[in-house]
Amino acid sequence: MLEIQQLQVSYGGTPIVKDVSLCLAPGQIAGLVGESGCGKSTFLRAVMMLLDDTAHLDGGSILFEGQDLTTLSQKQLRSLRGHEIVMVFQNAALASDPMKRVRHQFYETMSCHQSGVSKKDCYAHAESLLETLHFPDPKRVMKSYPFELSGGMNQRVALAVAMANHPKLILADEPTSALDVTVQAQVVKRMRELRDQFGTAMLVVTHNMGVVAQLCDFVGVMYAGRIVEWGTVSEVLGSPRHPYTCALIRAIPDMSGADPVGIPGAPPDFLCPEPGCDFAPRCSRARAECRKEVPSRCGFSNTHWVLCPYAEGM
Repeated sequence: MLEIQQLQVSYGGTPIVKDVSLCLAPGQIAGLVGESGCGKSTFLRAVMMLLDDTAHLDGGSILFEGQDLTTLSQKQLRSLRGHEIVMVFQNAALASDPMKRVRHQFYETMSCHQSGVSKKDCYAHAESLLETLHFPDPKRVMKSYPFELSGGMNQRVALAVAMANHPKLILADEPTSALDVTVQAQVVKRMRELRDQFGTAMLVVTHNMGVVAQLCDFVGVMYAGRIVEWGTVSEVLGSPRHPYTCALIRAIPDMSGADPVGIPGAPPDFLCPEPGCDFAPRCSRARAECRKEVPSRCGFSNTHWVLCPYAEGM
C-alpha cells in the first residue's frame, strides 16, 4: 500500500530526513521510534505532504497504491487527505477546532469527501464509531467541545474522526503522548481494534517502546534522520542488533529496581554534519572507518536489517 524510497527532507538546506525507505502493506502497523529531534515527525508530515514553507522535499518517492504523492497537485492531495490517508496529530485537543462541537468535526470531515451526506446520517455514523471506541455516552460526546473532554477521550475522538471515511492509511504522531499509562493502554487497544475491524494500515511515530511492543507489527529505529534498524517487533525488541537500538532498550526503566543505563554523549547537530555514521561518536563499537562513510545495510533476515557492519546482539 505504501512504499517510500530514499526520502530526503531539509530545512533551509540542512538535511533532516536522510534516505528513508520503508514499505507498509494493508492492515499492517509500523512504528518509528527514536530520541526527540531525530526527524520522526518531519518524516510523517512529509508522507502526508504537509510540510510547511520552510521545509523542502529534496528527493525520493512516496508511493501510495502505486501513485507517487510527490507528483500530485494540491487539489489531488486534498482529495486523498482525510479520505484515503488521514493524520492523527500529537495533541488531539489542540488539533480540533475549539469553537466547534465534536459532531461538527465529524460532519466537516465527511462532507468534504462524501457529497450529499446529511447531518443525520453523519451523526449516526459518528455515534457508531464512538461506540466502537467504547464511549459510554456517544450522544453526550457529540454535543461536547474538545475542552470539555479529557486527553484520552480527545485522542479516541481523533481516532474516530480519522476513521469516519474508512481510510486505508492512518498516520499517527505520538498518539499516546501526555496520557497516563492506563489511558495509553486504552488508546493502543482501540487502535488495534480499528485495524482488526477495518483493515486499516497505520504508521505510528512514538518514543515509547511499550506502545511499539503492544501495537506494532514492524518497527523502525530512527537516529539523526535515518532509519538505522528495521524489522518485526519481535526481531528488533527481542534481538536488537544496532548499537543505538541496544542502547535505547538498556535505557528503559524496568521493575527490577536496577538503574537504567543512559546513552553517553548527545545526538549530532543537524547544522554541523560530520562524515560517516551519525552514531559513531556515541558508539562503543565504532572504528575508524565508521567516521568516514555512512554504512550500508546489513541484513539478518528478509525483514530485519541495520545500518552497521559491526552489528551484534545486546
